[in-house]
Amino acid sequence: MNMKNTLLQQEHSLRELAARAKWSGKGMADACRVSVRTLERRVLRETGKPLRAWLGEQRAVRGQELLQQGTMVKVVAADLGYAHATHFSRAFRRYWGHPPCSLTGPE
Repeated sequence: MNMKNTLLQQEHSLRELAARAKWSGKGMADACRVSVRTLERRVLRETGKPLRAWLGEQRAVRGQELLQQGTMVKVVAADLGYAHATHFSRAFRRYWGHPPCSLTGPE
């Protein structure tokens, strides 16, 4: 399968690629066998957003989905590639305007 062309054709596939690459731009580029710069250009063309901004948005959306399913904050943080749950909580609050515990209750 030629990942260079096929995986960047739609947002859903791009999001799956990001999840498989542990939400890392470098990991995504490696999986597609392209440079990070080439991936940045393709993501910008496909989504209209810079890679870093798009990844942050996708992590926030996926985090919200997982929290709404009842997943614990620290598990969500690890699944999304954050080194610490506090880093995830800070990014989540910045994006959504409220802390992740507002969806799950205190842990």
